[in-house]
Amino acid sequence: MKISFNWLKDYIQTNKAAEEVGDILTSTGLEVEHLDKYESIKGGLNGLVVGLVKACEPHSNADSLNICKVDVGGDEDLNIVCGAPNVAEGQKVVVATVNTTIHPLKGAPFTIKKAKIRGEESFGMICAEDEIGLGESHDGIMVLDYTYEVGQPITKYFEVKEDYVFEIGLTPNRSDGISHYGVARDLAAYLQTHETQGNAQLPSIDNFKEGSGSKVSINIEDKEACVRYMGISLTNVKVGNSPQWLKDKLETIGLRPINNIVDITNFVQHECGQPLHAFDEDKIAGNKVIVKCLAEGTAFTTLDDIERELNEKDLMICNGQEGMCIAGVFGGAKSGVTNQTTNIFLESATFNATSIRKTASRHGLSTDASYRYERGADVNMAPYALKRAALLFEELAGAKVSSAIEDVYPNKVLANEIEVDLNRINRLIGVDVAKEKSLAILKNLGFEILSDADAIVKVKVPSYRVEVTREADVAEEILRIYGFNNVPELGKLNASINNYENFDKDILREKTADLLCGLGFNENISNPITKNNYVNEVLKIDEALQIRLQHTANSELDTLRPTLLVSALENVLHNINHFNKNLRFFEIGKRYWKNGDEHLEAEMLSLTITGNKNIESWNADNKAKEDFYGIKAAANQVLRRLGIDKVKYKAIEHPHYNYALQLMAMGKDVGIIGEVNKNLLKSFGIKQTIYAAELQFEVMMNAIAKSKTKFKAIPKFPGSRRDLALVIDRKVNYSELEKIAKQTDQKLLKAVNIFDVYEDDKLGDNKKSYALSFDFQNEQKTLTDEDIDAVMQKLMSAYKKQVGAEIR
Repeated sequence: MKISFNWLKDYIQTNKAAEEVGDILTSTGLEVEHLDKYESIKGGLNGLVVGLVKACEPHSNADSLNICKVDVGGDEDLNIVCGAPNVAEGQKVVVATVNTTIHPLKGAPFTIKKAKIRGEESFGMICAEDEIGLGESHDGIMVLDYTYEVGQPITKYFEVKEDYVFEIGLTPNRSDGISHYGVARDLAAYLQTHETQGNAQLPSIDNFKEGSGSKVSINIEDKEACVRYMGISLTNVKVGNSPQWLKDKLETIGLRPINNIVDITNFVQHECGQPLHAFDEDKIAGNKVIVKCLAEGTAFTTLDDIERELNEKDLMICNGQEGMCIAGVFGGAKSGVTNQTTNIFLESATFNATSIRKTASRHGLSTDASYRYERGADVNMAPYALKRAALLFEELAGAKVSSAIEDVYPNKVLANEIEVDLNRINRLIGVDVAKEKSLAILKNLGFEILSDADAIVKVKVPSYRVEVTREADVAEEILRIYGFNNVPELGKLNASINNYENFDKDILREKTADLLCGLGFNENISNPITKNNYVNEVLKIDEALQIRLQHTANSELDTLRPTLLVSALENVLHNINHFNKNLRFFEIGKRYWKNGDEHLEAEMLSLTITGNKNIESWNADNKAKEDFYGIKAAANQVLRRLGIDKVKYKAIEHPHYNYALQLMAMGKDVGIIGEVNKNLLKSFGIKQTIYAAELQFEVMMNAIAKSKTKFKAIPKFPGSRRDLALVIDRKVNYSELEKIAKQTDQKLLKAVNIFDVYEDDKLGDNKKSYALSFDFQNEQKTLTDEDIDAVMQKLMSAYKKQVGAEIR
């Protein structure tokens, strides 16, 4: 949800900076995920100045270019090569000087550099409208009025509106913060508590005057799904463009202005959180509005001109003949406002959250209105929103309120009343908040104190806090305004040591996560539901193996992931798009698949690396890239940390990898590592190489549960090392050489390693050189050269015989 800082300040006066307000909102539970600077013209026209073309001569080496002498108010005129057909001597133009970054309407921003164009030096750029965001024309350069002063920044003549936009990650339980006023209300509660200032207030509607009588009757048939329905008629409506201030408000939060009628309903919705809907009153057959459900399978065409089949439980706004609107979700094509509309029936209603959520999910629709209704709308905000919008219709569309307000409210919603024990709340919070402080916080949040007897307090919950139903909820309200950071840390921690006989998988998960964090990995926690087109078209997994969701609120997210690789690639793409290209991720989560009619799941460990190995630094290798051996080393360390050794590797072909190794341990398949298939990366839009591992965490844990830890003494006698260089066929793998070594000697040989690989045509056709190291140790005595030489002779003989090796 986007909140404009300038718009927010219409409801609360504060001299705090946007960053400080963002911190306050986050501390109160309205988490600010992003704070972005908004400019009505990208780049703010910074660095652009007024120039005077003092001379314009054809370029000697290019027919379509001109060499201009341009005065920009400096000591010397600038030499600028320009290709615009309309450039001429005597013009006043927009000039981007060297090192100025310009932001075209299309394409990425770029910085002007000193250049040589067909042999002539150019020290800037004369700009067209679309190149600087002042218009869409690219027919030629932008010619300014002669009154503009040379050398002046063009921001002196073109207004650039600036704002900050909070991107708030609104949780489903915070429907009260779903508007600018709702956010201002929370901010005011914090400021009143901590700084004794701040008061949130909506614009006055005292000037509203309703007409007489009723032009449209309202009948609610489904009183459970429709809690309250209000309506009013307006005549003499003139549909047209909105004023600039209204367009600016909407554009700041990413909404496209349409016309004054639609823009007003959107504005009021984002102002106070109450959705509104405007009907063309002349299209309401029988002058009746009936709120009811229609028969199963009824066809209804929505505003997007898509015909949808209704469910028998979809709440509809109907006229005397047919449906006009899917209540609280989406309007209909026949009853909407057009440029020819002159009479409007304005709806302000409250619908049951569960009903709206199910309807939106059934039809795969997510609108601004449904987003609010699904979380629980404030039934007492409906009258204000109706009157506020009607006043704006009068002001901006020349409308006249021609009827009384029709308000059908069959079963009045009673406010929650909760009795709380402040002492118990303090124990829940973990700090003794003074009673006066707790009561002040509740009052600042809009709670009414009904009774106050010592620590037992009875409160009346405001109607916009539909989720506050119990004492624990009241405790949370006090704590979030009091401040989580104000709860002191305990000076003393008590812990007990328990000897568990049973195997604890949670401990292993924590150990694994700690290890990977130490290796520079960051943990992902991903949604196990993914896009079906990823599974079908990209991963190409058989449909018979997929588990599809029957009902989903998001039509794109409809399949349980069959592999964690899809989540890993989505996270990598998200980070790359945010200019974070050097990544190490891990995730412990489940994959899902079908086997006939059986639905299966398994816990997996996913590892992903890409980009540079090292953080950019003057004393590091900044060109070293992540590679296959990096992902293999990480997988090996995880296995060792879990007590799994004697891992075997087998090269396999896999559709998701360019090349891959299967890992085997304790007779079980424990996973796969490899370089992700380039075609797969291309389908995700990823252009850099990625290495991944998918380890069967559940298999590993089950195997560990059956194993026992063994201890042995540290050897008393020193070890020794020998090296050996072999020339072998390229098809021979290191794993084969390691296997031969361990079969040759199992008494003295403790470890084998490869420390150099060399390939050159001089070695012979299809040959390569491996340099191996061998670590020897005798636990009973000190080794002699004769002991080691004997084993080395056996090794050389075995390599010659089994793989045709040449000893170098």
